[in-house]
Order: sequence, then C-alpha cells, then structure tokens
Amino acid sequence: MNVQPIGIVNSLAPGSTGSVGGAQQAIDGFGKALGDAVSALNSTQKEAETRSLQLAMGEQVDLHDVMITQNRANLSLELSVQIQTKLVEAYQEIMRMQV
Repeated sequence: MNVQPIGIVNSLAPGSTGSVGGAQQAIDGFGKALGDAVSALNSTQKEAETRSLQLAMGEQVDLHDVMITQNRANLSLELSVQIQTKLVEAYQEIMRMQV
C-alpha cells in the first residue's frame, strides 16, 4: 500500500515535480490569518478602552456592557498569549528534531 502525502507536503516530498509555490502560498495564508487575528485582538482592546473611557467621563453607557467588553478583551488577550506560547513551544520542538 502506497501512502501519498497530502496538500503542501506532496509538493515538498523528495522527488516530486511540484514547486515550492504551494509552500509559499501556505506561508502567506498563515501570515494573513495571523495578521487578521492580531487586528481583531487590537480592535477588541480598543473597544474595551473606549467603553471604559466613556464610563469614566460620565457618559451614558451601560455598566454591564463595559464589563462584558472588558472581559471579552481580557479573554482574547489571554487566548492570544496561550497561542503564542504553544507556537513557540512547537517551533522549539521542531528545532530540536534531528534530520
């Protein structure tokens, strides 16, 4: 039984005629996804800051909305830090592999 690599791995397999273009597309896609995630995190943090400032200046805002927005921003930041930690650990594990 011959098992074939899937997707990008197939184009990078030894002896394959595929180009590294597929690898570049995957890298670009990952970079775009990472950039989008950072942008979403930034907008969540800015929204929480704006709501907090509105509350501090005495504007008519619902305290519950402010707290929900703050908690959402906090959870998003914690998730981002955990993802970053896992990515660094995965990178370090790959660097320790002997080829």
